[in-house]
Amino acid sequence: MQLRSHLEQLPGLDVDWYYLAKKAVSGSRRFWLGDPLTPNQFLSDLSARTGFLPGSKTRVRRLVDQMPADLHWVVAHYEGISVAAELIARGKKFHLTIHDDPFATWNRSERYRIFQPLLRRTFPKVLRAAQSIDVTSWGMRNLYRQKYGVKCFSLYRHISELPELHIPQDPTHLTIGHIGTLYHPEPFRRFVSACKTIAAETQRPLRIVRIGTSPQIDVIAARDPQIFQFHGDLSEINAVPLLAACDFL
Repeated sequence: MQLRSHLEQLPGLDVDWYYLAKKAVSGSRRFWLGDPLTPNQFLSDLSARTGFLPGSKTRVRRLVDQMPADLHWVVAHYEGISVAAELIARGKKFHLTIHDDPFATWNRSERYRIFQPLLRRTFPKVLRAAQSIDVTSWGMRNLYRQKYGVKCFSLYRHISELPELHIPQDPTHLTIGHIGTLYHPEPFRRFVSACKTIAAETQRPLRIVRIGTSPQIDVIAARDPQIFQFHGDLSEINAVPLLAACDFL
């Protein structure tokens, strides 16, 4: 994440990383707090905090109990919003990172769309209580300033220097690179279809280089396994050369 890349340049900070996942991962000063909240647990927590519907704050309270700190950094994504709300209730200070606007994410979700009243009662309070907020772009910064009246700043990944790459492209293939995941498979499916058309017009086999895991892409790749090259999760030093050899990213 953008902020994390900057924190790595400040060795004087004492940082503990707490996370939710299906299983623990290796790494120093990383603390696994168990499985992610289920959708029912997350919505139950927001219901209890807003009084909109019956619910329970128990799971999130237990999470916060396990994260003692002078200052917390919270990513405002699903259960992160509940964690921030609990920190507010306890009078704790926190910095907020927003990569994806929750309302935009929920509006695309069949499960969460009808529960947006819970978000409207919670998210603005979280924003206004944060000590500081970073977002992904100037446009998002300006939107939040105008819509919520909060000061925030756009933050980009720390890069000490740009790599010098001299990697030739393969003229015999149309090579497309993709890193990360998808919100919805349909736009990417249409993109792949357009790539097939261009590949046919230029008489070059299509090759799509995948970096990172994505169940949505898995569905598309299963239909054309011969054109996809899956590399899984890679470090930046290993991913960049692969992507640099692509015609389009």
